[in-house]
Amino acid sequence: MSTQDNEPTEEAVLAAYQAVNQHWSHAEQERWSILYNFLTANAVLLVAWAAIYSSQNHTKTLILVVLSLGGVAISFLWLTIGSRVNSFIKRYGQLGEMVEKKLHLHALGSFHSGETIRSDEHLESGKGRGKRPLLERLGAFIPSRVFVLLIPTLFALIYFILFVLSMPIFLDP
Repeated sequence: MSTQDNEPTEEAVLAAYQAVNQHWSHAEQERWSILYNFLTANAVLLVAWAAIYSSQNHTKTLILVVLSLGGVAISFLWLTIGSRVNSFIKRYGQLGEMVEKKLHLHALGSFHSGETIRSDEHLESGKGRGKRPLLERLGAFIPSRVFVLLIPTLFALIYFILFVLSMPIFLDP
């Protein structure tokens, strides 16, 4: 499995490259799956909060507070999960680039070329240099690793506002 200098064979490096590529792809899919599940859970919480807020229930203050604080807690939980998935993706990407160098793939490798494309998009989107549609250029400023963390942060803010609105001074007598 290795040469005389304790270096892995090309077959071993190729197998490692395929494994890293699969792990990276799986982690990227997990990132979006986690966001989808977060948005689904938040839809349920927000509908429940709105339904109780508009009801004539006399004990609704406590329920509204619990729902809004639960939303803040879920948002922070998803932030930590999203950060963890982002770190996996980053590590797999770095490992993939190392293996690409070992295979002498350089610009042909999916890890190196993907990073180059992302950095080119970022450069292209600034100062009117890009010739792509506006939404595409704006998308370069919010990469998926940031987007996955931005959404739970915004929902935490929304739930904090709902928490404040749950206080008795804002509720109908």
